[in-house]
Amino acid sequence: MAEDCVETPIARSPGRPLDRELTDRLLRGAIDLLAAVGRRPFTAERLASAARAGKPAIFRRWPDLDALFADALLAHPVQVAAPLTGSLEGDLAALLEQWCTPLQVEEGALAALLGTERLPATPLAAAIDYSVRRPVHAVVASLRLRHAEWDARTAAHGGRLLQGALGALYAQRLLTGGLTGPLRCRRDRQLLAGVLAH
Repeated sequence: MAEDCVETPIARSPGRPLDRELTDRLLRGAIDLLAAVGRRPFTAERLASAARAGKPAIFRRWPDLDALFADALLAHPVQVAAPLTGSLEGDLAALLEQWCTPLQVEEGALAALLGTERLPATPLAAAIDYSVRRPVHAVVASLRLRHAEWDARTAAHGGRLLQGALGALYAQRLLTGGLTGPLRCRRDRQLLAGVLAH
């Protein structure tokens, strides 16, 4: 009797190919809209209007908004470059100065999604995790290539302390919207100086 209730999927023809330009507009529009209004007021209708598309175009590409957000984060990653000043301390100080400015659009979208993922093992949670960690890893890799003293200074603790401090400071940037004020920026520089001194 229970076997009679099991539905078998209907074989469908693939249909017409999706318009890549429209997909790109929807992904970019999702980033821009998330940065502008945040997650709660974000709706498929608002995105469709902003991207000059129909709402069905969104759900032909993604099963839900979380899947759209995950793809948007990965399609438009945050770009963070470590400034080149000639010294490790100078590069870190200049980086912190950058991190005390308002968020880039891609960072604003990422910040809007922090804490909204429902389950830790979802594609959105993985995309958020990757999007938060990637800029810090990129900065650390850049600093390692530039500064031979990086390895000498961080060998005692495997570089994890400095990388962890940068990760925490970057997460703080996202959570505060980059508006930490001069006092916090000064304290952050002192924190990194203390980490480098160890």
